Amino acid sequence: MGKPWTILEKLASIKLMELNRSLNEVDARLRALEARRSQILGLVAQNRERLSGKNSSCSMGEVQVITVFLRNLGAALHGTDQEISELEQEKGRISKEFQEKLKEKNKMASLMEREVKKETQKLEIADQKRMNEAGIKIHNLKNA
Repeated sequence: MGKPWTILEKLASIKLMELNRSLNEVDARLRALEARRSQILGLVAQNRERLSGKNSSCSMGEVQVITVFLRNLGAALHGTDQEISELEQEKGRISKEFQEKLKEKNKMASLMEREVKKETQKLEIADQKRMNEAGIKIHNLKNA
């Protein structure tokens, strides 16, 4: 009778492993995006410094190139921030599902334990009944 709980517990365990793998993949992608974001911010700082430097000897053409480059970096930064935000939302969703599956798995494990306990009690009661019957037979044989 414990079979359905066992199967459900195994299915929950499999789903937990899949969700854990997904969380690890999202974390790796987030780390890569954070590295990209840091790199973009470094380039922005470097180019802003070039534009505002006291000893700036940039020609008008170089200033325009740097300005366009900064605008492109801003767009790249915005896109990266958006991707990070989306991944963080996905991570939250996966984490929530992970917690729900963990509760489900624990519930199935508890139901399995309860089922085993019931079966053990039934066996103990049956054994006690057989021992009582044997004792009564022995008593009756002695007194007969």
